[in-house]
Amino acid sequence: MQYYELAVLGCDLLAPLFLERARRQYARILWVRDSETPVDTLPWGIEVMMGPYHFESERHLACATATGTVHFAAERTVLACGASPLRPGWMLEHPRLVLADHWERLPESAESVAIIGMGHMGVQTLRRLQGKIPRLYCLDARDIHCPPQAWKVTGGTSCWLSANNAVIGIRADEQFLSLYLENGQTRQVDAAVVCCGSRGNTETRRLKATGLSTDDRGKVWCNDDYETWTPGIYALGDVVGYPQLEISGSEQVDRIITAMQAVVPNEQRPLLVG
Repeated sequence: MQYYELAVLGCDLLAPLFLERARRQYARILWVRDSETPVDTLPWGIEVMMGPYHFESERHLACATATGTVHFAAERTVLACGASPLRPGWMLEHPRLVLADHWERLPESAESVAIIGMGHMGVQTLRRLQGKIPRLYCLDARDIHCPPQAWKVTGGTSCWLSANNAVIGIRADEQFLSLYLENGQTRQVDAAVVCCGSRGNTETRRLKATGLSTDDRGKVWCNDDYETWTPGIYALGDVVGYPQLEISGSEQVDRIITAMQAVVPNEQRPLLVG
């Protein structure tokens, strides 16, 4: 069985940044990837394993590689398996209606775009589109602590915000999308980005073997240092169940590394190899 000081599991967008910083602290690091997503640059000194992976215990894991199943152990583990966008029941298959992770596919001619859902993904989408789209309509079914209707101009983009107003249906024609809202209004836009939450990619990871469980959207609880209930297992990026939205990805990475370094070696749960 192979042993590593640190294993990073998954291809969350923050994984490469975490690895780049972690390699300064640890000598034996493994990055387990179950996706062929290309990486611009791989941090020097990082071993990569490809294939579906799962936990066998708190410190022991398995990865089904192309040449067979590899069993390995890690003193510290960072779960960075990411999340997949949820598709509401009213969502149509239409080129003017895209999920949050495909926002780049918005038509270049779009001058008015609705962002449906103003959680973590919605806020990220808003930041990406500000200055690129003249008019943005931000809709959320919850009370997001803003006036029912408010305008704000940022970087040449006018933003219209509406809280407590769910989308209950959509109709598409050649030129517009018609959004039917819970308050009885209809909003016409050129295109829309659906940001109605996401589901953590944890279903096949066998987290129960570590004593962990997920919420109803497959995400993992962690504390302010992004450590889970199980000592030595951390969560990073979109799989975190209760993200602190004001914290940047860079700070998430720094908090995890700082927390790992603060653990006195003899306080770490013993690693049994074999």
